[in-house]
Amino acid sequence: MYKTVANKNRNYPKRVLTPENIARVPESLEQSPTKSQRRLSVQVGIKRTSCRNIIKKGLHLYPYKFTVVHALKRPDEPPRVEFCRWFLSEVESELLDPQFFISSEEAWHVISQNMRHYASVNPHE
Repeated sequence: MYKTVANKNRNYPKRVLTPENIARVPESLEQSPTKSQRRLSVQVGIKRTSCRNIIKKGLHLYPYKFTVVHALKRPDEPPRVEFCRWFLSEVESELLDPQFFISSEEAWHVISQNMRHYASVNPHE
């Protein structure tokens, strides 16, 4: 909107994309690159759309969704067996409580649906 005689006394919103705000977004993303844009906007104190513009246009980062891409293969067997032996020895020596060990693909599915990672290139390519 242009300032004219009719609206010259209106208060226009201050510019949010200041160098200070632009500098705070990458600092916050470095601490947690999987942070949602909503949480980032609350932490930084600017609108979500402004955060998105800074991320995409200013930093040239794009949100990528986590996907499970690793299939179990024959070379994976020795490390898995080693982990199982370690786990059993920790349980037998009572250093580890097996009730607190959770392994579930369903849990991974729920977590992966909501998580994004900001990067300049697709990590799966």
